[in-house]
Amino acid sequence: MTAQNLHLTVSDTLPDEFDIFDMVRLRLLEMADTIAHANVGFVGPSSKVTWWPETKDGNDYAKDSTRYRPDAAALSRADESLGWISQFIDDDQARTALSNWLRCMVLGSHEYSFAAWCKKNGKIRRTADRQIRKSIQQIAASLCKSGVLLHAPEQSRVSTFAPKQGINPINIARVNDWLHYGESIKLQDLPEHRDLTWAAKQNDRRRQRVARAKKQAQSSQGASV
Repeated sequence: MTAQNLHLTVSDTLPDEFDIFDMVRLRLLEMADTIAHANVGFVGPSSKVTWWPETKDGNDYAKDSTRYRPDAAALSRADESLGWISQFIDDDQARTALSNWLRCMVLGSHEYSFAAWCKKNGKIRRTADRQIRKSIQQIAASLCKSGVLLHAPEQSRVSTFAPKQGINPINIARVNDWLHYGESIKLQDLPEHRDLTWAAKQNDRRRQRVARAKKQAQSSQGASV
């Protein structure tokens, strides 16, 4: 039985179609998003952690910051998810590929492109994708064996990465959408549609032009002699 078919009891409510593989994948993406928005990083002046406004607009209304700041629960989940990578994945290359893929997914292709990372490090994109999927499956299988209580991620932060999201191509309008359900277009062989007389006339005109050009060439050669 693969990791995708194993279900794990979670502490929060999620749709039924979420299995352990999707849960682990979303938790890892939430971890990368939390790290990207946490107030940690390079040595220097600390980031502003208060909501006190610096300036006011023309109407003397304060402008509140809208930057996402992870709470304590998100930081705790991120710390747990970060430990999965080092605990359940032994291959250093697999850990590096997974970490860079998570960063590219969270920060966007405009800043960090996973395809560019694969090209820079001499990796084939399909091989890297299979390696990442295998790593997530390995983490999911290990969590199933350990029987831990898995907390769900913050859905507002990972909703764009959740499965079965976005446009369903089945529901896109097509040419035959005016038909009733179950019906199909019946092709009809109409004689008027098989009329190719225009093509025959065009070929006749082409042959006449070729014949006239050949006749003019022969007459010009005879006059020169």
